[in-house]
Amino acid sequence: MDRKIVYTGAIPQDLDILDSNKNAMTAIGMALQMILGTGTWLDGLNCTPTGPASMQVLVSQGSITTLANVDGTAYGSIGSDTAHQIVKQGITPLGNTTFTLTAPVTTGQSVVYLIQGEYQDVDAGSVVLPYYNASNPAVAYNGPANSGTSQNTVRKGSCVLNLKTGTAATTGTQVAPTPDAGFTGMWLVTVANGATTVVSGNITRYPGAPF
Repeated sequence: MDRKIVYTGAIPQDLDILDSNKNAMTAIGMALQMILGTGTWLDGLNCTPTGPASMQVLVSQGSITTLANVDGTAYGSIGSDTAHQIVKQGITPLGNTTFTLTAPVTTGQSVVYLIQGEYQDVDAGSVVLPYYNASNPAVAYNGPANSGTSQNTVRKGSCVLNLKTGTAATTGTQVAPTPDAGFTGMWLVTVANGATTVVSGNITRYPGAPF
């Protein structure tokens, strides 16, 4: 793993931190590739009914590991890098993610919901940062050039989950939706007309889901 070298008395630069973060990400990505290869893998992310049962399901915390661009957009003062890919791990928020389902309104019909996930770099933590004011170092600027502009402070490797609704059809003929481009199918939840709860028997793993 590459490591930055800094010196006592040297003026600190943003690249000291940015490059260190990028080097660590690259090293971890190469280690993951050595272990898992360059495919897509899911860990955790179990789908269960609520307790007591309701028209909601819970997806537990977990992660997706997959090949992705080093950086699709600029990372601070480091430009984007879409020419190279490394294995990245995206993590869901800690705790459960809740999805609310709705039964079809037509008697005799059922619908299949797909829970799918994708790795995404998500910039977050937007705040107005203090900046060095050369004309009066005792009073910091608010934002770059004292503009008051807020800026993101973290690039999160995220496992982004969402719910895709199939087309309601006569029970027994309903078809599960397919994952959107870039997404990986995880779970299928079938809901029939008149249902007021979702139970474990309504939940199945998406075929070929790489858990």
